[in-house]
Amino acid sequence: MPLPVHKNTAGLPFLFSAANLCLLLIMSGCSMVMATHGHSEPNFDNIYTDRTPEEVGTELGKPAATRHLDGGEQ
Repeated sequence: MPLPVHKNTAGLPFLFSAANLCLLLIMSGCSMVMATHGHSEPNFDNIYTDRTPEEVGTELGKPAATRHLDGGEQ
C-alpha cells in the first residue's frame, strides 16, 4: 500500500515573498556598499596647464599611457 502524498501548498506564496524580500535587501545593501567604496569624481578645477604630472596624477589617478613629444613634453 503506497504512502499518502500530502500537498501542503498553503505556505508557498509566503515563502516565495519572503525569499524575494531577502534577495532584494541583500542586493540593495551590496550596491550601497559598492557605491561607498567607489572612486570619487575628480575635481577638474584643480587641473590646469602649469601642474606637474604628479599633481595631476593625485587628482585623476595613474595615467593609462604616456607618450613623449618633441620638446620634452608628455
